[in-house]
This record gives sequence, structure tokens and C-alpha cells, in this order.
Amino acid sequence: MQQYVPEMDKIKRTLRSHPRGMSITDLSKSLDTNRNSVAKYLDIMLTSGEVEMKKVCTAKLYFLSHRVPLSEMLSLTSDCILVLDDDKVITFANDAFLHLEGVSRRDIIGQPFFEICFSLVDDEIASKIETVSWETFSKEIELDSGDGVRIFRAKVIETVLENGKKGITLLYEDITKKRLCQENLARSEQLYRAVVEDQTEFIIRYRPDRRITFANQAYCRAFGLDPATVAGTTFSPRIPQPYLNEVLEQFAAITPDHSVVTVENPIIMPDGSETWHRWSNRGIFDASGRLIGYQSVGRDITAIRHIQQAQEELMEEMTILTESATGLMMLGENENIFFYTAKSLSWAAPDAVVVLSSYNDGLYTIEAVRKGNEWSDDQIYEYLHTSELLGMQCIDRELLRYSSPHLEECALGDYCRLLASSGARQLAMELKNMKGMHFSSMGINSGGEMLGTVLLIKEKGRVNGNSSLIETIVHQAAIMIRHRKVLESLILSEERYIDLLNRSKSLIGIHSEGKMVYANPAMQQFFGYSENDEWQGICLDDLIHPDYIEVVRERVQASYENGKAPTPLHEKIYRKNGTPVDVIVYGLPTIFHHKNATQVIVEPVDEMPGAASPSGR
Repeated sequence: MQQYVPEMDKIKRTLRSHPRGMSITDLSKSLDTNRNSVAKYLDIMLTSGEVEMKKVCTAKLYFLSHRVPLSEMLSLTSDCILVLDDDKVITFANDAFLHLEGVSRRDIIGQPFFEICFSLVDDEIASKIETVSWETFSKEIELDSGDGVRIFRAKVIETVLENGKKGITLLYEDITKKRLCQENLARSEQLYRAVVEDQTEFIIRYRPDRRITFANQAYCRAFGLDPATVAGTTFSPRIPQPYLNEVLEQFAAITPDHSVVTVENPIIMPDGSETWHRWSNRGIFDASGRLIGYQSVGRDITAIRHIQQAQEELMEEMTILTESATGLMMLGENENIFFYTAKSLSWAAPDAVVVLSSYNDGLYTIEAVRKGNEWSDDQIYEYLHTSELLGMQCIDRELLRYSSPHLEECALGDYCRLLASSGARQLAMELKNMKGMHFSSMGINSGGEMLGTVLLIKEKGRVNGNSSLIETIVHQAAIMIRHRKVLESLILSEERYIDLLNRSKSLIGIHSEGKMVYANPAMQQFFGYSENDEWQGICLDDLIHPDYIEVVRERVQASYENGKAPTPLHEKIYRKNGTPVDVIVYGLPTIFHHKNATQVIVEPVDEMPGAASPSGR
């Protein structure tokens, strides 16, 4: 792909000047390149995500991609990722890698890889990086952290970077939980191997008065009974009360014509644990249709129920994530991202109160407070809800301990002292007086910038079982908050620039696509226009003397292509009353409302040494 980079750069420059898109034919004519070659380059760029394509009737229009950068999306994954270029210089590290190594992007980005010591890189991995081949290298490593030993599957992958050059990606997948599950599963298999080899199903027979006449070894082992003495005892499994009536109704429905019923219900085992069983209960009748006994065949379906529950929880989490991400993308520019994120978090944590706060230039503001549908203490919620839009002056380093990329337990006393020192003494006092509550927090971070915090309040004893879902929702919101912040800064910069032009005494204007799109008050006044006159939209043909119009067009087009300002031009421009004026025009290529434009400064002089004229162009 490297050999096509110059041609693809030309295509990107051309598309940048046509934000509404161009067809293959248009690009071919504009670049003076074979149509098939242009189509091939566009296919490559479409695959790499550099351009997007939209069908309009039968035509295919191509334009530059406006997708969220891949580096932002990689920051959402819990896997640790480090990217090196061909010179073994670090070009990217995601938040998970930085957090685990305890470093910042500023410390490592742009630094030679072999000059920094990382705990995740041993001698074998370093050797593979030094002599990397196209074969992916993989190994497992153990890392002794403060929370115990963590196991990672490390991969060294040769990668093609965005600029077409080769690079190296180090991917570390945390398989600690998977390994523990495998070990627990192996122990469980060993413990119950004898049971599985003998008999996995429970078989028991009993009379209508529930006296047992037979029970197999599997049933006796499961319920701690002696096979030699079980006959004659009463069959009375401990079924939780909410399910007991359903089981009794099933037995009552057994008839000679409908002799088998199947029921699933929990059972309290002798050790006090609760398991789920599926029982097939058959009524045994004599020739006259009289019930003489029952035979029940059961099996433990606890694992199946757990899998079903896990699948339901996974589907619920995927639904919440999808709705959250879609909603964020659909938010209008005036809608509050914090407010919407708090709503999404209340779905993910239905038994909690969620408090989202923003941080901007030292101002710490409570933006949104939401409660889940399982939260019951309305008094606490209502007080916190009244604290929305409460602003506090806070030092960023004081917030860092509550800005981890992961949801962690919060030291409530320290947090309350932070609020009190920031001016929110009453709020700090109320939080400190909340008894029987568990507090946890995490940061809203993106691109190395702290944008705010999340505070999660639950009753003690409730576990954050869906922490990963909460963290993902917060990371999604952080990306959108940062992009909106950048966009607002750009808009503010443009507004300040326009204000500066309006205050200038120089004659300044902007034209695009052959028409005037802006003129400051000084320029309007000089050429005889008032604020109420329609200055915008006036064609250059109506302003510029005919002897100069072709020269101006050629110079404007040349400046668009080479990106350089043309030399000053001595020309004539008509006032509103039709009087021509000799002026010197200075031009500078720029972008105005996403279109190519030229900013001009006009000096009304008779002649200026060194200024180009039509004859000297």
C-alpha cells in the first residue's frame, strides 16, 4: 500500500476541497488520472476507513471519513495495547496499558521502546520485537500486582499503520478470570467424577402418602441419605415457599390420562445451598385407575440456569450499551450529555443513585443525579437531586484519587472533605451522615484529560456486579464529551476571529466560489454599502473591473492548489455607485464554513511599488 500513498494523498486533498463528495469520474477528471486507477485507490481508502461512500441514485459519491478515531475506540477495551512504529518508537498506548504500568502518555509517546522498562515486557517478548516477523508471537505471562497475580496472554503482531508503514502492536489480554474458572472447573470435575460415572440422575419411588420405597445411589449421595435405611422414610424435599404451591398443583393434575408432569424448581440442599432441579414426575396407577405411587426422575440443572441467567444478563447489557451509544450519537448540540449518561447508568445500576459531575478549568459542577428503579430511599435521592448544577472551585490534583478509569471504592471521608473545602459544606455534611451506604467512584477521562467524575451510591451489601457495563457507558460518554468540548472551542475561536475582523479598521473581506461571503464594516463603508445592504452573495464579476477578472480567477485557483498566498495585485474595484477605485489586494487562502475561500485585505492607493498588475501577471 506504501507505493500508493502519494496518489491517495492527492485524492484526499481533492476531496477536502469538495466536502459534498465527488464521483469516480469527477475525481478522474480533476486529477487527470485513469478512472480505473482512481477506483482502485478509493477501494483501498474505503477499506482503511479514510473515505466513506454514499449512493445518490445510481452515482457513488466519495468524501473524507468523519468517523471517531480508532485510537479513541481502542481506549474503551480492557485489553492493554501498545503500538510501535518501524523504528521501534512508541506511537500509541491505550488507557488500560497506561493504568497498569502507572505511566502517562506524555512519559512514553514518541520515546524509543527499548529505553523504557515495562513490567509487561520480558526478555523473550523484547527479543521478538527486535526480530519481529510476519508470524504472530504469543505467550502467557504472570504479573504480580497489588491485587495478586494476574495472567496475561501477550501477542506481538506486525501491523500496517495508517500511513502505510510497518509497525508492531503489543496486545495483552487479561485471562486471569478465565484461568481461575478453568482451575475451578477442573476441581469440580474431579470432585464429582465418581457421581457422573455412576449415575447423574436422581431416581426415587414413593407411595401416595410420600413414604419412600426406593431411592438410587445418586439421590442418596446428593441428599446425604443412607441407601440401607432410606426406604420407609418420608419424601419431603425442601422447596422454597413461592414454588411449593406450583409443585403441589402439578401433582394434583396427574391422572391416568395425563400421568406425567415436568416441573423446574429450586431445592434447599442439606448443606443449605440452593440448587435448581428439573423433575419428571409420573403417577403409577393400577388396572382400575387407582393411584398407587409415584416415580420421580430428576437432574440438577443449576449450571443450565446460571448459563440462561448469564445470557439474559448479557443481552440486557448489550441492549443498554447499544441504546446508550445510539442515544449519545443522536443527541442534539444543545442536549446535556451528562444528563443522558446518568439516565443510561441508572439502567445499568438499578439499585443505586448516580451522581455525574463535570470538571472544567477548576470548576467542579454536579451536572445530573439519577436513581435506578430499585432504589428505595427517596429522601437521600431528593436531597442529592436538589444539588444539581451546584458549582465548586476545586484543584484538579485533588480529584485525581476519584478519577480512576475503573469503578473503585470511594473513601467517603476524604471526598466529603474535598467538597467542604470547595465550598459545598452542606452537601458534604449530608453525604457523611448517610448511614449504611457504599460509595464508589471513577473518572470521566478521554485523551488524557479529566472531564469529570461519577459517584455511585448503593446500600451496603450490594455488589457492583455490572461494573464493566458501567465503565463502558462512562468511557463512551467521555469520548462524546471531549469531542463536543473540542467543537465548542473551534466555534468560539471562529466567533472571536470574526469579532476581531469586525473591529479592524483595515478593509477585510472573504470570498468563496466566486461570491463575497463576508466584509467587515470598514470595507462596507469604503465601498458605499450600509449594514442593511445585501453585501453577501455579490458576484466578483460585479465588483472587479473586467480587465482584471480573469487574472483574479487564475490567482485564486492557483492559491487553492498550492496553498500559498499570491503576490499583491494592483486592480480596480467598483464602488456601489459604479465608480472604479484603484486598490492593492492581498489574498490569503483559507477555509470558511468548510469551503475553500480567500481572505482579502484591500488598500486604496494609486500605485504600490512591487505590486503585480494585469500586464505583469
